Amino acid sequence: MKILRVPDIDGTHSDFAQRFRDALAWKGWLVYDLANGVKTGSYRKAADKLGVSGPYVEGLYRGRQFPSGTMGIEIANKLGVSANWLTNGDGPMIADKLISIEDLELEDQIDILTRLRIAQKKITDKLARKS
Repeated sequence: MKILRVPDIDGTHSDFAQRFRDALAWKGWLVYDLANGVKTGSYRKAADKLGVSGPYVEGLYRGRQFPSGTMGIEIANKLGVSANWLTNGDGPMIADKLISIEDLELEDQIDILTRLRIAQKKITDKLARKS
């Protein structure tokens, strides 16, 4: 597996940003293919797959932002990589198993469930408008 190295532009979280870019490349959600010098995707497309905004993905990609604990776990799970590797650089890139919600603190469980309820409402509303 070839991992593309994208130079940081202006970020302070460069180690995280590189792991994030590596995970996007591994998943096939590249934004840039430096080997061929072409743009292969967009922040928006990666953001849609991750369930976050395009500017947020760009911030992570360039090292300007760092995800909260809960968001870091969600992003890692969607990318299929270890949350510990993605956020801290510890351990292997590929997790033996994804983190279960039961393994999280109660506050983080509530946060995730709230996000799921909001997403479910948006989907239900969207489907109702199409009918």
